[in-house]
Amino acid sequence: MTHPPARTSDPASVEAFVEDVEVRLDELLDSTQALGSGILEESTSYLALAEQAKRARPRLVYHLGQDLDVPVASLIRVAVAGELVHTASLLHDDVVDEGTERRGQETVNTRWSNIVSILGGDLMLCTSLKELQPFESAISDAAVDVVDRMTRGIMKEVEGRQRTDLTLRDWHAMASGKTGALFGWCASAPARLADRPDLVDRLSRCGHHLGMAFQMADDLRDLTDPEPGKNRFADLYTGSPSCVVIAALEKAPDLVPRLESFWDASETVEIEALVESLLESGAAEHTREQITQEVDRALEALGSLRQRPGASKVARWARQLCLNVDPSSRETS
Repeated sequence: MTHPPARTSDPASVEAFVEDVEVRLDELLDSTQALGSGILEESTSYLALAEQAKRARPRLVYHLGQDLDVPVASLIRVAVAGELVHTASLLHDDVVDEGTERRGQETVNTRWSNIVSILGGDLMLCTSLKELQPFESAISDAAVDVVDRMTRGIMKEVEGRQRTDLTLRDWHAMASGKTGALFGWCASAPARLADRPDLVDRLSRCGHHLGMAFQMADDLRDLTDPEPGKNRFADLYTGSPSCVVIAALEKAPDLVPRLESFWDASETVEIEALVESLLESGAAEHTREQITQEVDRALEALGSLRQRPGASKVARWARQLCLNVDPSSRETS
């Protein structure tokens, strides 16, 4: 994929910033610069530069970085590093999940192989750390800690597959590492770049709560309104822990045998009917309430920063996240 050269002045909008992030990603993952066959760069570019990538983390970096007057070149590096870590986790996840579709196209493990997907993810993690080398070590040290937490969170998720005894507290522990940690790092990195240690914890908490809301919304969409380009009911088929399913089982324990029968294929269980029963338990409404609470906590963490232009845009984006969870709200979103 070829992009125009990155601009030298601050981008006038978040969309222009996202474009600059994609330019930098393209530069870093250009297979023509690779030694050997370049298959790792080709495969990672294939996923990292896919058109359906949301770029939620770079948007968060941009808005908060603008409020703290961080130079755009530094924000781009941080946003790119965050995207590389995120995409590395997707490459690894698709191997673990045996996924076949991601961002509207075949997964890397399907199109190439599991080996390419795993090593491609490793390459992206290394590239992300190199992108942070110009900064104080505290930023890269925090990024390493995030990868550690993500790895452990995903391991907990794998260990929790097809278990009907998980609690919402268990789910929170998994999601905190898998999703919340990286959002927290992306939100707090601008404070580190601006030499504002007084804001690091505050912005980290803001990002963490947004990440939790983001994961809850993703779990809900898997059952109610799957995004284009993703396998429908993917979490249910793989038995991946879902806050919606866990809430449904807590509200309607009689669904446990049906779900277990679906997973062990001991009897025919129609997935559409199963999903309908899970949602009829009130779990969807409960999850939407929890998303709203997480967003409220994120905005509370901003404190006085909430009145700044960038933080205000983060607030609107977060509220939009809540609205978009409910298909019936699209006309007002």
